[in-house]
Amino acid sequence: MQTVDVRTLVLVASVAAGATAVLFLIIGRPQRRVAPELSLWAAAFASNAVGLTLISLRGRIPALVSFSVANLMILAAAQLLLVGLDRFAGRPRLRQHAAYFGAATVALLVAQRGAYEVFAGVLSVVLFVPAIALCARLVSMPRPGMRAERAVLVALFALEAVLLAIRGIGAALGHHQATLFVPTPATILLYFGVILAPMLVGPALLALVGRREQLAKEQVIGELTTALAEVRTLRGLLPICAGCKQIRDGDDTWTSVEAYVARHSDAEFTHGICPTCAARLYPDDGDGDVAA
Repeated sequence: MQTVDVRTLVLVASVAAGATAVLFLIIGRPQRRVAPELSLWAAAFASNAVGLTLISLRGRIPALVSFSVANLMILAAAQLLLVGLDRFAGRPRLRQHAAYFGAATVALLVAQRGAYEVFAGVLSVVLFVPAIALCARLVSMPRPGMRAERAVLVALFALEAVLLAIRGIGAALGHHQATLFVPTPATILLYFGVILAPMLVGPALLALVGRREQLAKEQVIGELTTALAEVRTLRGLLPICAGCKQIRDGDDTWTSVEAYVARHSDAEFTHGICPTCAARLYPDDGDGDVAA
């Protein structure tokens, strides 16, 4: 019975991540100012693709590159996804992300000196934390009208967290694995998840951004519609009598200014008396400032 070629599986995962990064770059370029998170997510998928490619070359390139650099690239990808999501929600936490990335980097470099299952367990833990954080960010995101898109992303990141947990538990229980490319069920499940992640998470993130833009447009349209409903403007030349100041309407009738304006706009009049008229009409009344 032919076993699964895990090295090929990892390489396929790197191609999927790279294609997703290119997609984000193409779509995100014209929206770089209004949606900077697209550039961060493109960098995340690109970093993941590079890391997986280096892993697929393990044994053929120096171990420092295939272990240390490769896993740091994958860790950076998880952090960039989280940074982009925080940027999307308008709550950047750069110091927290930098602190976690530094601590996780140290943990990986130390664990690399031990047995493979120890390193696999540490790697699972440091990647499990961002996956759970992504789920928490999506659940608590103060963005109305995006429930469907957020629910899909929560399900995908939760699945990734479960796969990482399975791998971490296996390592903690002492399940020996000589190399990464031994096709154990946990390893195969993990990399199937890695392949599916960019294929499903990428479009779901794009749908999240698209939904935000749609809601923003609907809000602007609603505000403009409300404003237009509240404002009616009189335009053109008004034929007004030079003597009595009445205005000729479209049906050749003459009406007062008040009646004409009330008929052709939403304005209402309130009456008062200016100081000049007050002095003329009420010459004996103090300073002449009278309001009706």
